[in-house]
Parts: sequence; structure tokens; C-alpha cells
Amino acid sequence: MSNTELRVRVLLTLQVALLGMVTANMRSVLVSWNKTEVHIRLVFNEVINDTDVEIASEIESEVISHLPGQIVRCEAETIPLDIKVMPREGEVLVFHRASS
Repeated sequence: MSNTELRVRVLLTLQVALLGMVTANMRSVLVSWNKTEVHIRLVFNEVINDTDVEIASEIESEVISHLPGQIVRCEAETIPLDIKVMPREGEVLVFHRASS
């Protein structure tokens, strides 16, 4: 699979995985990938609760089901509203709440 095809597949898969999963506490979703791994970072504006952890797990499972052979990791972190969410090297911002 070419880099372009992989990019399209990862982004579309994540779009499907996020349907119905975005909560009021979720600020941003970022993703990075290479030929073997997909790393998803969910950013919340308040302390992460059990529901947020469950949502991260469900998103990870959905992405795994669409990308067999890829190692998929989904992490959740808190960044307070007064701190700007910045993509790390190689990350693509796929969701960002306008009020953030």
C-alpha cells in the first residue's frame, strides 16, 4: 500500500471510529502512522474519567478492526483549556473543538 493510500485509509477509518464517540470533554483527536503502527491521541479538557477510558478503548478496537496487521495504540490525556493543543511531529489533527 502506498503512503497516500495508507493516509486515506487511516483517516477514513478514524472518521468512522469517531462517529458517536465525541464527548463534551473531548477537545481534540490527533493521529500519526507509519507502515506498521497507528497512534491515536485523544485530548480531553478535564480529568479523564471511566467513560473517557472506555471511549478510547472502543475507538482503538474499531480502528484495529479496519486495519488488520497494524499495531494500533490509543492514548487519552488531559490538557487544560488554557493550554493550546499542539500536534507532535508526524501527527495530523482530525478533530478539534472550536471552543478550544
